[in-house]
Amino acid sequence: MKLSTISLGITAAITLSACTNDSDPAKTVTGVDFIGMDAPVTAVQRATVYSDAQVSVTYSDGTTATKNLEYKQLFATTDSINAKTVGGLYDALG
Repeated sequence: MKLSTISLGITAAITLSACTNDSDPAKTVTGVDFIGMDAPVTAVQRATVYSDAQVSVTYSDGTTATKNLEYKQLFATTDSINAKTVGGLYDALG
């Protein structure tokens, strides 16, 4: 699946902020590798929003950590911001 540059940048920023190591300020993130997931195969998987994807974070001291990615809903299709519907579903004619 192709990701737009903006989507990839946002994903990377969220991932990096979630993977920082507050216990050792000298230890910084030097690399992030995304580990994909297989397409859903069961009816339950197809009907559910989920992720089995992971991210492998490499730190400046050479250590790595693998973390599970998870789905977080930011907005529902009925939410509004400044009187504009966010996440709305529209057909080709609006």
